[in-house]
Amino acid sequence: MRLFLKLKRDGYISSQLDLKPEFKPCALKRDKYNQVTLPNGGQGLIVTRFGSQAMLEDKHGHTVRTKVRRKLEHLVCGDEVTWEKTPANDIVVTEILPRRNTLTRTYFRGTPRTLAANIDQLLVICAPQPEPDWSVIDNLLVAAERMKAEAIIVYNKTDLHSPKSDQIILDDFQKAGYKVLKTSTQNPESIVVLQEKLNGKTSIF
Repeated sequence: MRLFLKLKRDGYISSQLDLKPEFKPCALKRDKYNQVTLPNGGQGLIVTRFGSQAMLEDKHGHTVRTKVRRKLEHLVCGDEVTWEKTPANDIVVTEILPRRNTLTRTYFRGTPRTLAANIDQLLVICAPQPEPDWSVIDNLLVAAERMKAEAIIVYNKTDLHSPKSDQIILDDFQKAGYKVLKTSTQNPESIVVLQEKLNGKTSIF
């Protein structure tokens, strides 16, 4: 099963991370980049990181492209940062503020890599089809526990035939204290419930 992690702030998907070693930013639909008037400096949130650049969201919700200094190469989605404007009107990240938590994965040769930071909750998405890989889901739940973030299991596509074994496992997760949401585009109320869980939170899924 191939899972994707997406950072979601206040109900808005802001970045995508594949659980494979490669980093793949998703498309953003925000203000036209760098076409907003910003002060000479301030604090902001990193919503996408790609190469030597990143997308930064300021306190007013404006999103601009920013350059990442070499000493801050470990910058990730979810980082709260300080930034300043250069004489050429470029936005440059100057400092990463202390992180509340991090989502880290160990790659080849035991090298750890931080994928995201300052996460309130981790949503694990699965569905009847393709068949869930419950061992991968277990690992994601462990990751949520380690970074002290709330874990929510979202069982999507409930309009499809669901094996009885899936329901037994979901019941076990609920008995263990995890929230389980069952969603389907055929059931708009279930989507509203999911949206309510996302509002006001920084979520990764």
